[in-house]
Amino acid sequence: MSNPFQQAARRATGPKKSGSKDNFVQVDDEDVSAAIDAYIEAKEREKQANSDAKLASAKISDWARPTWIKIFLDKDRKPETLKFVSHAGSQVTWVVQNRSYPVSDEQESFMRGIVGDSTFEDITTTETSFSFNSDVLRKRGVVKHLGNRLGEVIQELVDNGTLSQEDADNLLVAEQKKVFREPLVDNLHEICERDPETMEHVLTGMNQITCYPKA
Repeated sequence: MSNPFQQAARRATGPKKSGSKDNFVQVDDEDVSAAIDAYIEAKEREKQANSDAKLASAKISDWARPTWIKIFLDKDRKPETLKFVSHAGSQVTWVVQNRSYPVSDEQESFMRGIVGDSTFEDITTTETSFSFNSDVLRKRGVVKHLGNRLGEVIQELVDNGTLSQEDADNLLVAEQKKVFREPLVDNLHEICERDPETMEHVLTGMNQITCYPKA
């Protein structure tokens, strides 16, 4: 008898059978049949509407970003919520807001290239968070002995052989991430030395800022 594991693997990776004709049920209720057609047509209209909305949003955003930047510089502060009104009276709200994402290596390089090393260091900081190494915690007796006297307990665990010194050193895990000290958009004009082109580069290049029209 061949290996059942190999058989199962061959079945899993073999050609897929097409759906059986038994899966198709002809609807004999006129109202349900019409509802199916209406549903499919509505979903197609929805797809087209979403596509049209994305194109329109991109066109609005290309105009709105420099407009928002000009108002920012004219007022010397971040604008309040702006509403753009069409000739026909339609309105969209222009949303510009911060998002609390850590700064990736690529973004750090991007920002350093735009605002310079000194400014980048001034506007960012490195946050450190600590957690227990779960692999070490799973060792027999570790969790049982941990208590308020963490430092003393760790040393006791080393002394009594429950942990090696290497395990003790690796018990706490530190994770670091680069973040902006203050919301990036609030002082964007100062960070970019009031240069509109630089401000737009940051608006479009950093996911810590999101800007979009909202109906």
